[in-house]
This record gives sequence, structure tokens and C-alpha cells, in this order.
Amino acid sequence: TDGLGVKMSSELQHAREQGRWTPALLGPNFVGHWVPARDLDTSFIPVEKLAAPAREGGTVALLSQSGAFLLSRLSRNPRLPVGLALALGNQLDVALPDVLEALEAHPEFRVLGLYVEGFGSGELTATARVGQRLRAEGRTLLLYRAGRSEAGQAAAASHTGAIAGNQMVAHALLRRAGFCLTPTQQAFDAGLAWLGAYPDMRPGPVAVVTNAGFESVCAGDLLVSPLVSASLEAVTMARLQALLEAEGLGGLVASRLPLDLTPMASEEGFLKAVDVLMGTAAKIVILGLVPFTRRLHTDGNQAIGFAQALAAMAQRHGIAIGVVVDAGNDYEPYRQAITSAGLPVFTRMEDAIEGLKALS
Repeated sequence: TDGLGVKMSSELQHAREQGRWTPALLGPNFVGHWVPARDLDTSFIPVEKLAAPAREGGTVALLSQSGAFLLSRLSRNPRLPVGLALALGNQLDVALPDVLEALEAHPEFRVLGLYVEGFGSGELTATARVGQRLRAEGRTLLLYRAGRSEAGQAAAASHTGAIAGNQMVAHALLRRAGFCLTPTQQAFDAGLAWLGAYPDMRPGPVAVVTNAGFESVCAGDLLVSPLVSASLEAVTMARLQALLEAEGLGGLVASRLPLDLTPMASEEGFLKAVDVLMGTAAKIVILGLVPFTRRLHTDGNQAIGFAQALAAMAQRHGIAIGVVVDAGNDYEPYRQAITSAGLPVFTRMEDAIEGLKALS
């Protein structure tokens, strides 16, 4: 197989040097690609195992040197507005920088999510160069780099034939070019969730409003430079205090961020609190909805109106609103009701914040 690959690569190069037309070859070790707007699916994955991405609003392009990683992301993020999902395989011909260069002609892809195990000769510099141009256009490039340990590098070499190279040099070059590098797969998924809902978002001061003390404390621990908690001016603190008094929380809750509304908070209380925060320094609001209290209507149908009101508020004020529902699978319909309104939903406060940090 190696001999055939070398021969094919040589023939392609020779034909191109002579100016003859040649096909662009994807793979080998290639699971396929999806272009939902054109109803294109070249994969061999049965539809009962993995549904094709939705067709509307494809602002996200996913490019992966691992087919299984790509499939897992599509399965975990079924509402992600994917316009292109491409498994690169062993990159005998078409490599990552080639695809990025082709995407320069497609400004509809505002977000590029990349899984990389390594770079072939000259590919790191080429990737950084085209990435810098894409970033200058206002696009976001979110990259998870695998193969960082000695064992991971060996696995990458046997998996895709990728060359690991000097990790520190590669990371420095890519960061300088404007790539957002994620330390974990969880941060990659969380960053994609934010970008799927708000493709042009840029991280800024964060306001956290929750009904659980532990989420408030967790947020306080995690919101450190470069991602920080929003600060409140005296007039906003006074408005917040008046709201807490009206909700019967005046003696229980301090008017500061992160804001713990306690399990006594209703959907209306959350909406009023978010409204108070509009016009402050907060660019992002995270709502922690631990769902076990009777004050929250967690039936899927009942939650839709609340979710739509939050989405309308985000659009009206030009802020990003994300929701955390830290609970088990029984509350999946609740999460789905919220995501149906176009809001990103997370299962842990930590995930929501780490996703934002990955974009910082």
C-alpha cells in the first residue's frame, strides 16, 4: 500500500508540474465528508448510526485528521450548524492547509473547528499562514492538537502518519497566527457550542447567575485572567438589590457577581436578573439552572417559552447567553428545549467557562 501511495503521489505531482488537470484526492483512511447544503454525504456511516447534519445555517466547518473524532463531534453536537464536515485521512494529496486555503473563498464559514495530530513537511508554516489570513477576516479557528506526549506522538504516526514535530514551536506559531488552542476535548466541544450559537463572538467580561451555591463558587474560582467576571457599578447593584427584595431574597442573597439566586428563583426571576445586567460591562451571561427545584418548569414544552425569551434578550442586546443544566439524562428534554431556541447548553459550569477560555 505504501508503494502504491508513493507512486500515486509522484504521478499527481508530475502531472501538475506539466500543467495537466488532476483530481484532488482525499484520504486514504478516509471516512468521508458532508456538505449539508448540497445534501452531500460520502461517508459509509449508516444513517441509523449517525444522522446527517442539519441543512440550515451552516456557519461551522469541521476538519479532522481522525475520522472517528469527527463522527463523535457530530454525534455529540447534533444541533451544531455544520456546513462542512471533512475527514482528512492520511493526506496523501489534499492536506489541512489546502482545505483552509480553499475555504478562503467561502466566507459563510465563520467558524473552523480543527483536530490535528501533526503536520507533514512544510504544512505547519502553510497552515499558520493561511490561518492568519482567515483570522484577519474575522473568522475563528478553534484547534485541538493531539499527539502531545511521546505515546501520543507514536500513536499519531501509526494512525495518520502525522509528524509531531516540536510542540512548543508549533503552538507558539499557531497562537501567533490567531488560532485558539484548546487543552482538552471538553474545552474544544464547549468552545464549538458557544461558536455554533454566536459565530462572531469574542470573549469578554462574564456575568454568572445561578440558583446553586456550588456553581457560584465554582465560577468564582474559574473566572480568572484572561477571562474575568464582570464588575457592577453602584447603580446596577442598587437595581439588583431592589430585584432581590422584590423576589423575597433580600436577606439571603448579596447583590454581586457571581449571583446566587438560590432555589427560590423562578424563570421570571432569572429573566429580571439578566435584564438588570443589560448595559453593564458583561458581554457574556451564563445561567446555571440546577433543575431540581419546583420553581423551574423543566418539562420540555414548558421550558420553550423561557428559552425563547432568553434568546430574544441576547439578540436584542447583542450579548451571548449560555445555559448550564447540571443534572442527569432525565433532564435531556429540558436541555433540548433550550437548545431549540438557539442557546448553547452545557452540563457543567466548568465546561461553559473553559469553552470561553479556549476562545480567549
